[in-house]
Amino acid sequence: MKRFLQAKVLRITGHRQTDEALRESEERFSSLIQNIPSVILYLSPDGRILEFNPEAERLYGLKREEALGKNYLELFLPENVRDAVAADFKKVLAGIPTRGFENPIKVRDGTERIVLWNANRMLDAGGRPAGIIAVGQDITAKKKAEEEHLLHLRFLENLEEIDRAIRSTEDLNEMMMNVLDAVLSVFESDRTWLLYPCDPRAPSHRVPMERTRKEYPGAFAAGIDMPTLPEAAEIFQMALDNDGPVTFDPQSEKALPPHISEQFSIKSMILTAIYPKLGKPWVFGMHQCSNARVWTEEDIRLFKAIGRRVADRLSSLLLLTDLKEEEEKFRQLSENVDAIFWITSLDKSKLFYINPAYEKVFGRTCESLYKSPRSFMEAIHPEDRERIIKAMPMQNLGTFDEEYRIIRADGTIRWIKTHAFPVKNETGEVYRIAGVTADITERKLANEELISSERKYRTLFEESKDTILIFNPEGRILDINSSGLELFGYHSKEELFKINFNELCCDPDDRKRFAHEIEQRGFVRDFEVQLMRKDGQKADVNVTANTVRDDLGNIVMYRGILRDVTESKKLEQQLLQAQKMEAVGQLSGGIAHDFNNILTTIMGSGELLEMKIEKDDPARVFVDNILSSTAKAAKLTQSLLTFSRKQPVDLVPLKLNELIVNFKKLLSRLIGEDIELKTALTGYDPVISADKSQMEQILMNLATNARHAMPAGGLLRIKTELAELDDEFVRAHGYGAPGGFVLLSVSDTGVGMDSRTKERIFEPFFTTKEVGKGSGLGLSIVYGIVKQHNGYIDVYSEPGKGTEFKIYFPLTELGSEKAAEFKISETATGGSETILLAEDDESIRTLIRFTLERFGYRVIEAADGEDAVEKFKKNKAMIDLLVSDLIMPKKSGKEVYSELLKMNPSLKALFISGYTEEVIQKKGLLEEKLRFIPKPFSLTYFLKKIREVLDMET
Repeated sequence: MKRFLQAKVLRITGHRQTDEALRESEERFSSLIQNIPSVILYLSPDGRILEFNPEAERLYGLKREEALGKNYLELFLPENVRDAVAADFKKVLAGIPTRGFENPIKVRDGTERIVLWNANRMLDAGGRPAGIIAVGQDITAKKKAEEEHLLHLRFLENLEEIDRAIRSTEDLNEMMMNVLDAVLSVFESDRTWLLYPCDPRAPSHRVPMERTRKEYPGAFAAGIDMPTLPEAAEIFQMALDNDGPVTFDPQSEKALPPHISEQFSIKSMILTAIYPKLGKPWVFGMHQCSNARVWTEEDIRLFKAIGRRVADRLSSLLLLTDLKEEEEKFRQLSENVDAIFWITSLDKSKLFYINPAYEKVFGRTCESLYKSPRSFMEAIHPEDRERIIKAMPMQNLGTFDEEYRIIRADGTIRWIKTHAFPVKNETGEVYRIAGVTADITERKLANEELISSERKYRTLFEESKDTILIFNPEGRILDINSSGLELFGYHSKEELFKINFNELCCDPDDRKRFAHEIEQRGFVRDFEVQLMRKDGQKADVNVTANTVRDDLGNIVMYRGILRDVTESKKLEQQLLQAQKMEAVGQLSGGIAHDFNNILTTIMGSGELLEMKIEKDDPARVFVDNILSSTAKAAKLTQSLLTFSRKQPVDLVPLKLNELIVNFKKLLSRLIGEDIELKTALTGYDPVISADKSQMEQILMNLATNARHAMPAGGLLRIKTELAELDDEFVRAHGYGAPGGFVLLSVSDTGVGMDSRTKERIFEPFFTTKEVGKGSGLGLSIVYGIVKQHNGYIDVYSEPGKGTEFKIYFPLTELGSEKAAEFKISETATGGSETILLAEDDESIRTLIRFTLERFGYRVIEAADGEDAVEKFKKNKAMIDLLVSDLIMPKKSGKEVYSELLKMNPSLKALFISGYTEEVIQKKGLLEEKLRFIPKPFSLTYFLKKIREVLDMET
């Protein structure tokens, strides 16, 4: 038992020692895992994480507690490497150690890292695979450094290949071809090209060089100008706006225009603007046609570097090419022009170069001058030689510019001009003198003629009454004469030269029309345009101009003669307006005459009906309506006659101020309380020859017009003043006659009128009021009254600024007033006398005959003048009175009366007519002693006049 206990104690002691050793080993292993600067992962056979050390936490960005139990493949590996890593796990679990394999991992922030792994399997007590222990190192930075180093080496190798191509030749075309071939190889692209110019505003461009793979033949017509379409211009602008290459690929924001992509089979493109020191920018580009290539940052960096090198080489080769071309041009020029080019030493002892023109100008050989350069002075005219010798030092300063004479070998004298200048070396030291000498003999002679011609031209130019103007197609004024300054209102040419001629044109359409006509035809004649004066006033101008072209047919200037037709246009418009108003007046008078005949019949028939119908007859009201309407119609015709100036007026000396004062109260009631009436009358009470009632009519009509223009109230002002119209006033306004006038002004603060309305306000029946709100005769009556009084009327108005009427009446001396108008009694009386009635209008003749017979008279009718004479011959013994229309067919009333007087000198007559007394007097149909009444007339008045004439003493 004792041995058993001892053995048991020994076993327990042994187990404790083993456990203690195991615990110490585990602690050392755990300490190693926690502190080793490597990622330690312990994975179960199915890939779950069993251990996750601090370095793993730092690399993956995940805490140990978050990682334990998770599937490693799903948690940390990109999908594209999971299968490969899972296969590696199987190898490790199968007992095949895996060392030095790399794979990408994804960490918590979404980035990828590269890790280098060593992995072994772990076995359990039974010898079965218990898991995988993996030790990893983060080699991301190392891998990136290696890749960048390789990329840089490749970048340098590619640039070296391009540089070899750039330096391969000094021929521009060959160099571009070699470079494009090298680019095609380096980038393994399908097409590369150079384009010129990179200018979105240029109408065309061309592709000087293009290289392609055989699968994708040339897309451009090399060397042929192609139009710059909007899509191409947009791409050019992109290239100019970017400091580096512009890319078109599946990952770029910019897309190629579809038709460009289809036309040239392009799936991806890269291009950049390159800037040689000469000329406009070029475009350097590549196409990828086989696939939609995504251009990498390395591609873009290399392409940009190549573009800069190509630009530098282009600059030098273009400069070299230009230099060679200029040298050849200089040689061709110097050997074929008439001017002499020469180069000498500073002391003129040696001649380095002179061109063949010397022999033509001086009549001496170049060889003789090479042998003796100073012999040049011998050819200078003795009178000029000393002056030229004194000026020689100026050649070293570049200010030698002299004209002088030479004597040729044949003795002829020529005028020449020499400009000399210093030639400096690299250090800035003058070591040569060069110059240009030209024969100016013809020019000197021509200048003398030109000076004489210019003097004559300038005299005509400045003294012309019309404006003479010279300006270029851009509108810059090159010259103008004094009349032009007066036309535009400027004080000096220098002041006007600052103004562009196009700015002087009031209407842009006129500028376009002028430019089109003169460019198409080469000239314009009688082109009317409105130009703006300095003071803002517009001038109507008639332009006759032609073009001046250079040798290439380009227009360099316009020469024109401008005639100010402002006044004539104004007079023309005033004449047209006067003619129009006169025509309207004639029409109105004619209508009134015909209407008067009709009204006479209606009025007379109505009066006869009134006499027959009892006052209490229901039909009486209709008769009254007829008579009332005919009275209104008669007033309307009187208004038309007033406008047409065919209404008789009763002219008496009239004090205008007194009339206005007496009529003011009536006007105040007419315009209403919301309109203030003010008068400003001249201290001298002017007297005019006028019809009082018609003057009152003017005031009433103008006041009524003003009231309608001020619906919300306002101010009406009536003013009189004396005015003296002179010739200048008449010319400026287009109306009037020199002399003394009284000016009657009637103004309001109403809505005003536009220019189109002002042109028509005096036309009969023209109104701006609503239908039924006005007859349109108010202002036309005013116009007619003013004209009948030998006056003049004008209107000044603008929308929103009110209106002012100005009326000029001739002044007259104060005289006795005429007797008051005879008042007609409404009592109608008849008689038993025999009356010869001559009237061509049957309806009026019938009405008058019926009326006269009803009132006891015997009537003999005649249808025209000849009929009246025949009827009188047959009945002359019994006829007491002739009642005749003045204007009839065959014979007028006056002609009839003249013949009847021969047969009966005591015969009395009463004339009637639808025309006014003024028209009849103008026709010479009525003498002062003859009695006349106008149509329409009432029968009562007619019967009264019949009785009055019959009762007159012979």
